[in-house]
Amino acid sequence: MPFFRDLADRSQKFMDGMALEFKRHTDMATLRAAVGIVLRTGYNDGDFDGSEKKKGMAVLTSHPMMAHFKRTDILKLWSELDAMYAIDVDMGNSLADEWLTGAAGKPEAVRRVIVTLGCAVGGADGNFDAGEVTVVAQSSRLMNINPAHIPPLALAAEANGVKL
Repeated sequence: MPFFRDLADRSQKFMDGMALEFKRHTDMATLRAAVGIVLRTGYNDGDFDGSEKKKGMAVLTSHPMMAHFKRTDILKLWSELDAMYAIDVDMGNSLADEWLTGAAGKPEAVRRVIVTLGCAVGGADGNFDAGEVTVVAQSSRLMNINPAHIPPLALAAEANGVKL
């Protein structure tokens, strides 16, 4: 039992450290990447229906990691990117990719949290499927993060037979 307690304590300290680092980054590049991964993941199959959008928006506005961002900024960026997706999915993906690449120079902890937000959206419906895993993995690579090093992504990839 002491081993597992120690492992749990270390894991919690690691997560707390990532959260603290992420909350130091209130800039628009970080927020764009967060909004970008949420919408890119949601539109992975070409359609992002109302209930899925509601869950995606909940991740951005209710997730404790996002509490330091202004809701008005989140809504503005969401509207901008969602409008691109409404015109053409490829145009939306292109803008989302640009926003994700813009975060590639952020500290690793910040980029890992952003990828974790993509995982939260992918699993919001209770099924983090192969298409969503693939999109989050691609997004992860755009930010220079090895997707295999993100535990929820690695687990979902294994469960869906997706090679990272």
